Amino acid sequence: FIPEKMSNFGRTVIEAGLRLAGREDKLRSLSEARGWPYQPPPAQGMSMRRIGSVPTNADGLDFNWGAFFATGDTRYVRANYATFATLANRPDIDPDDILTMVEFLKTKTNPQGLRATILKYSEGDRMPLITAATALWGLRGNLSNHPPVVATMKRLAEQNRQTKATAIWKRLVSQ
Repeated sequence: FIPEKMSNFGRTVIEAGLRLAGREDKLRSLSEARGWPYQPPPAQGMSMRRIGSVPTNADGLDFNWGAFFATGDTRYVRANYATFATLANRPDIDPDDILTMVEFLKTKTNPQGLRATILKYSEGDRMPLITAATALWGLRGNLSNHPPVVATMKRLAEQNRQTKATAIWKRLVSQ
């Protein structure tokens, strides 16, 4: 799953994702195979948040994607889906607002519409809404190149077919 060529940022995300996923062995062998400099893990006793849990910000989403690309383990895809679904399934969230935000992330057009959408929600809901839309955008964006993402999303849509999250997902992929 890891492309041969990638930016330094991409490499950093993969390295962090593997380390936080507890896959130091995979990081060491990948570093050797790719000729990347290998840094040993932090000193014993340092706390590192393990990934695979439901992310609450874009960094967590990126780390989960890095762990997925490095390991192929779809639990990281499911965790990113849960970030989106948890918010999308709330009764006070308008599905069109999430799709408006995804459209902005995709096209970078209509910033006024995005601002108006965000301002409809309380300050406490704004960042979770942005993070949920970012999760959805990432899930959609990774469908074309990663069959395990396709299979995981089909399975999640089937398991959760009566939810708002699945309805939003189906609208997005049909566009």
